[in-house]
Amino acid sequence: MTKISKIISIITAILVFTGTILKTYHWPGANIILVTGATAGILLFILIALSIPAELRENLGKYSITIACITLIIAFLAFTFKLLHWPGAGKLIWIGDIAIIISTVVFLVDAILEKDKSRSILKIIIAFFTLFLFLIVMFAK
Repeated sequence: MTKISKIISIITAILVFTGTILKTYHWPGANIILVTGATAGILLFILIALSIPAELRENLGKYSITIACITLIIAFLAFTFKLLHWPGAGKLIWIGDIAIIISTVVFLVDAILEKDKSRSILKIIIAFFTLFLFLIVMFAK
């Protein structure tokens, strides 16, 4: 990860957490901070998708990272829309849920096709952990 990506990720985390806390207390300026943080997060995921390492450009890893970045962008938008009570939040959440399932399946296929056994096992564990968290979030009502 480049230095710019690290700086943007720190700024994004600070803005999103601060905006969420301010929005919870209905303090002024929360909407601006949240929108700025979401924009920085989307910019971060676009930078990550554009800077895929050369060794991953030939195989399924490229698609796995790209789909994961698109999924995170949709999730960031859904979170922001829901928190700000903007229309379309419900649809974005459903699209994000479907994208999480697709991303997990692509990541699992990438793990199965991985030649290095230790990386393959780690990817499989991450895929199942992601799917498990998704199921907890979906059915924890």
